[in-house]
Amino acid sequence: KLTLKSDESEIGEAEESIDCRYEGPDSKFALNHVYLTDPLKVIGDEEVSMKFTETNKAITLVSVPESSFFHIVMPMQME
Repeated sequence: KLTLKSDESEIGEAEESIDCRYEGPDSKFALNHVYLTDPLKVIGDEEVSMKFTETNKAITLVSVPESSFFHIVMPMQME
């Protein structure tokens, strides 16, 4: 499962789990939601692949099956 968490001091907290296929050890990284949702709107496919090597390095978003479009997202520093 992919678990998405949001914590906004003025609004509150939210958590959502999504079924996914994942290979590798458990990972945790922080993203600005706009940098994740905007490319997902453009990709518009049912399935998306998130590829990364380390949690502090760039994440590549691509549609499944892969097309010529891809989007790079940089994670934020976690405290």
